[in-house]
This record gives sequence, structure tokens and C-alpha cells, in this order.
Amino acid sequence: MKLKNWCFLYIIFSHFAAIFIFLAGFLPVRTRNQTFASWDDSFPKELNGLVLNPEQLYTPKLTKLVLIVIDALRADFIIGENLNSMPFLSKLHHNGQACTYLAHAHTPTVTLPRIKALVTGSVPGFADVIFNLGSPQLDEDNILSQFAAHSHKMVFYGDDTWLKLFPGKFLRSEGTTSFFVNDFKEVDDNVTRHLDFELSQTDWSVMILHYLGLDHIGHVSGPRSPLIPQKLKEMDEVIRKIHQQFSTNDTAIIICGDHGMSDSGSHGGSSKSEVEIPLTFVMEGCQPDPESVSDFSNHLQIDLAPTMAVLMGVPIPTNNLGSLLLGVTHDFELKHKLYAAYVNTRNIFLQSERNNENVEFQRAVKLYQDWLTNDASGKGDYIANLFVKAAAEMSSLSIKNLVEFDLYLMIVGIVISFQKLGCAPEVFLLLGSLLHAFSLGASSFVEEEHQTYYYFVNTLALLMIFGSKRRKESVLSLIGFMGLVRIARCWNQTGDKWINEPDVKEWLNTPGNQPYLTVSSVIGAMGILHWIHRNLKLRNLQVMATFASLVANLAHRSALGFFSLYYPQSTGLVEASVAYLSVIAIGVFSHERSSTLITMWTVLTSLLKRPHNLILTWIHLVQYSLISPHLTAQLNPFYNNLAHYWIGMAWYFQEGNGNNLARIDLASGYVGLSSYNVFAVGFLLSCATFSGPVLALLLDIHRQKLHSKDNTQMYGFIYSRMLIMAFLFVIVTSLRYHLFVWTVFSPKLLYEGTMSIYLLVILILAR
Repeated sequence: MKLKNWCFLYIIFSHFAAIFIFLAGFLPVRTRNQTFASWDDSFPKELNGLVLNPEQLYTPKLTKLVLIVIDALRADFIIGENLNSMPFLSKLHHNGQACTYLAHAHTPTVTLPRIKALVTGSVPGFADVIFNLGSPQLDEDNILSQFAAHSHKMVFYGDDTWLKLFPGKFLRSEGTTSFFVNDFKEVDDNVTRHLDFELSQTDWSVMILHYLGLDHIGHVSGPRSPLIPQKLKEMDEVIRKIHQQFSTNDTAIIICGDHGMSDSGSHGGSSKSEVEIPLTFVMEGCQPDPESVSDFSNHLQIDLAPTMAVLMGVPIPTNNLGSLLLGVTHDFELKHKLYAAYVNTRNIFLQSERNNENVEFQRAVKLYQDWLTNDASGKGDYIANLFVKAAAEMSSLSIKNLVEFDLYLMIVGIVISFQKLGCAPEVFLLLGSLLHAFSLGASSFVEEEHQTYYYFVNTLALLMIFGSKRRKESVLSLIGFMGLVRIARCWNQTGDKWINEPDVKEWLNTPGNQPYLTVSSVIGAMGILHWIHRNLKLRNLQVMATFASLVANLAHRSALGFFSLYYPQSTGLVEASVAYLSVIAIGVFSHERSSTLITMWTVLTSLLKRPHNLILTWIHLVQYSLISPHLTAQLNPFYNNLAHYWIGMAWYFQEGNGNNLARIDLASGYVGLSSYNVFAVGFLLSCATFSGPVLALLLDIHRQKLHSKDNTQMYGFIYSRMLIMAFLFVIVTSLRYHLFVWTVFSPKLLYEGTMSIYLLVILILAR
């Protein structure tokens, strides 16, 4: 192998190493207290010489507990006017038999860390976003382990993440996959079909149900889908059936969401609709919050763990940072309520030496001591509230100090990144990108990064008009390019500030505009076929396979009901399979590799994208045809790489992607799949998400092969990625304690790291 090729591979794999080393330092798996709470250690038997009797003061109030987790149940689905979609639950609220607390779920708002939060009362790390695809066994103290240790038999049905986290914990169980998002009905039917049997059994005391259908509807159709009220009514019927069986004082039904749902139907970010969830208790004696304080910031999702422990009379998990929901203990004897509040707050107090300075806790303990000696009679409820207030303050402080960074690994990653940047003189040509790299240190610039790319590509086109020797032709083609960029940028709103503003996507997906969506998709497919046939070197068989794939693409959309065309009843699996086979056929009959790869990539990603983006793919190809001759004529190879990279990133944002985890369109990972496969879903999801940047990369390789017989030069592309990652490493290291580190900078780091790895792998294969 030539020395130049060895250098090329050395640079790429050094970049891989820098990414993995830095992420290992920035996203370490947190070390937790691995001890499990026991009766002797958790419950104090004396307070400053006063004898306390845990066996009398901490007794179970329930014999049965049913926990219903409705995936992606955001608060406004069951609060206010929307509660009409759940008439039975609404009736229970009206009769004082149920109460709902608004609670805040910590980011990242994805299922695995949220389940851990529900059962441990602690805040999982951001690295759990990665583990969300493969859940390891939970070895930290949790409420389920406490139930099992205290002879409570449990049954479970629903999301199989629970079975991976808690193997062997359930008397009976059956799991359903949480990742096959096209399944709205069967995934929940497989849970509900066990209800009649379990409700007739007496050998369990805890039943957990985790329903996924609502989340799947959100991913595919969004929160305004007419399927949402139908699904909520289905969940309401489940609650009714359980309540009719156990409408006694010693049974509670708890309904909650693991996370919310963004206005686009996804989750993972930190918007209000994603972090605001309900905690609903169907039980006698619970008291809702006063309207004056009914704000989700008053409670946390992790408050559920200590509250369930108190209700069932088991020790609170060791690492719990949640506060007791006092409204649930409204009917407790005052001595029981005070002791439970004291135990919970004391456990949080003991977790950190910093809590020694908490004045509220010291004051609450003093008042509790006076109350025990009858010197503070009549202040019982005030003392309980003071304990909860102290617990919330210490919890907030502890959560901020949970973050652990391996600064050594982070610095090593930074050094490797900059060392590689300095090994080639071309690094100096990247100075024009420094402003963008520096801007990533501001959270607002990260959230609205698409504006930077839109400004760059339009300014580049404008400068090319003045630099062109054929001014008249340049004006026409480059102004056409800028016009198409302007049209494409309003196709899908992205970012944070204007995400809810109207866009073409919203208009096309309005039910009354379905004919326009149909016409635009057909035009898009025809345009893609025409562009490929005219601009790429393909054999006739490849053109025929391309045509077959695009026709199958349209048939797949029709089968799913997106188009206003009559189509025989179908699940769309056969049509998607034909499209995939056609893509393979394009590769089998390959004549010229770069043309083949562009064609395969274009028709594959066109199938994975939402229907309204099909014509956008054609618009992107036309954009490229308008600007490509000017890139070749006016820029040297290094700058050409850089320009293609920026154009690809503009396409990335024009398709509706962003730096928020909620912008990931999970539905694209399941096109044509009848069951869940982590590798297939991951591959398809990556293809759909990074389709724009990869297409620009392939087009640049094709352009170079048309105009040069030498090896393709991609150093501009590689160094642009390395510069961005190097600056991000420095920024994230310096801002690792920033307020927005987990909601803005960490998702951005994961996006960029994943994109670098994915694009460089594509580059190695395509080159």
C-alpha cells in the first residue's frame, strides 16, 4: 500500500481513537453505592436519646400495588380538557378517588434511564442513552429488589427492558419489544390479554404493566394524531378493569409516564412536553396539590420510588434522592407520616457531607424532636412539609454533584485531535471554519446551528457569482441555487426557537392536503429518476432497478395510507422489500462505482424518509447541479471538500434534523421490518438521519473521479470533521458543569461523534 494511503488511514483511525477516548472520559458509567438498604440500617431507632420504634411507626399501608407505565404519557394528555379522553379516570378524580401530581423527568428522556429513575429514586447518567439499545442488568438498590427481599411476589407484562434490568425478579412475566414503532395495537394487546388471569390470582402483591402503543403512535404520527385519544381510551379501560377488581383501601393503582412526548412526536430532549409527566394515584385518601402550587417543578419523577416504598412498608433504596409525596400520605396517622418523612430525608442527608450545612433539615429534626416530647403539638403537618422541603434542597444539590468526569481521558482525546490536525499543512486552510467551531461554545448557537449552515452556503454562492468568469450564467444558476436553499429551509422547521412555527411539512401532512402530498411525492420520485438517469453513468438494468425501487417506494407509502390513491389493503412490507431488493440489484449490476453508490444511497434514503421529504431529495440534487460546476471551477480540492461538507450539513438540517435527541425519527428505522433487530434498525436509522451529509460526500467523490484520474483527495472533509470534534472536546470539557451540559452540549457531542464515525466509514468504503 502506498505511503499516502497509510497516512490517510492513520489520520482516520486516530480520529476514531480521539472520539472514543474523549467520550469514555466525558460519559463514564457512574459508580454508585452498591449496598442494599436493610431494615436495621435504614430506620433509626432513636433520635437524640428519644426511642423510636420502626416496627410501629413504619408499617405497610397497602397489600397490593399496581404500577401502570404508559410510555410517552405527557402531562397534558390526562390533565385539563384532555382528561375527557379517559372518562373513567376523570370520574375517579371528580369523586376524590384519584389525584395527579405534575412531575419533572430528568434528561435524557429515553426509556432506560427513566425506568432506572422510577425504581431507584436516583438520576441515571447520560451514558444510558447508549445503553438504551441493550439494557444491562441493574445491580443498584431499587424498589423491586426491596419488594422481593420483603416477600412481595411480582408479575410484569410490557416493555422487555424491565426483564433485562430485573432478570428472575418476577413470578410471571412476558415482554414486548419497545423498538418496533410501527406496532400500535398488538404491542399493547399482548399486555392486556394477561389481565383477566392475573386479576383472578392472589399470589402476587405487585403488578407492573408497561404499555408502548402511545409512544409508537407519537413516533409515527405525532401527538396530534387522532389515534392518541383512541389509545388513551384503551388505557382508561385497563384502569377501569383493574379498579373494579381492587377498589379497596389497601390497594393503589399508580399511572405514570416514563417520559413525555415532543410536539413532533419524539423524545430524548428537554422541552416542557418531554420532561413534564403525570404521577396519578388511584387510592383512597390521596390529596392533590393546591392549584396555586400545581407546577411540575414542585415534584420529580424520582419521588415515586420513596413514595412506593413507604406505601408498601419496605426500605427506601440506598441511592434514592426523591422526596416523599405528602399528598399520598394524607390519611396516614401523623406519627407515621412524620417518621416516614424523617426516614426519607435522613437517608438523603447521609449520602453527602455537603448536606451537613442544610439548615432546613436541622430545623426539621429539632421540631420533630420537640413534637415527640409534646413540645411542638399542632405543628405536625408543618414539620412534615419542612422535611420534604429539606429533602428537595439536598436532592437538588446531590444531583448537581453526581457528575463524574475522567479529566485525564478527556485531555488525552483533545491532544490526539489537535496533534492530528497539526500533522498536515492543509489545517491552515480550515481557518475559515473557526468561527463556526467557536460558536459551538454557546448553547443558543448549538440549538440554532442550522442558521449558520444556511448563511454559509448562500454566502458561498454569492461570492462565487463575483468570482466567476462567466458572470451571466453564474448569476442565473447560483441565484437559482440560493432560491432553492430558501425553499428547502422552510420545508422542515428545526432548532429550538422556531420549531413550532408553520412549515411545508405541517401543511402537506394536514389530512385535507393529502392530494398535494401525493402529487409532490410523485413529482419527487420522477425528478430523482430523471436526475440519476441524466447525471450518472448507469447501465440500463440499473436504471430499471432504480425505477422499480422508486415505484415500490410510492406503493409503500400508499399501503400505509399516506396518499390519496386507492391501494389494495397491505401492510407495506412487501412493497418495502421490493424497494430493498431493487437497491441491491443496482449494486449487483454496477458499472461505475461512484455512480452506483450515489444511486443506491439516494433511492434507499428516499424510502426511509417521511413522504413529504421525497421531493426535498430531488430539490437537493437540483441544488447540487446548479452549484457543482462553480465549485469545480473556482475552488481547489481542499476547499471543494469543505464546501461539499457544508452543503451536506445544510441538507441535514433542511430534512428536519437537529441537535436535540427528540429530532431523531425512529420510524425510519423500521421501514419494511416485521420484527425488531438492533442491527437493522440501527443501520436504517443512521442512513435516514445522515442521508444529506453522506450524499454530499458521495457526490464529491464522484465529481473528483470525473475530473481527475488520480486518487480522490478528501483531506478537507476529514480535517473539517476533526476540527469540529476537537473544538467540541475542549468546549465540553470546559463547560462540563454548565447548566445545559446534559440538555444541549452532550446531545451535540453524541451527534457529532456518531456522524464522524459513520461518515468516515462511508468514506473508507466509497473511496
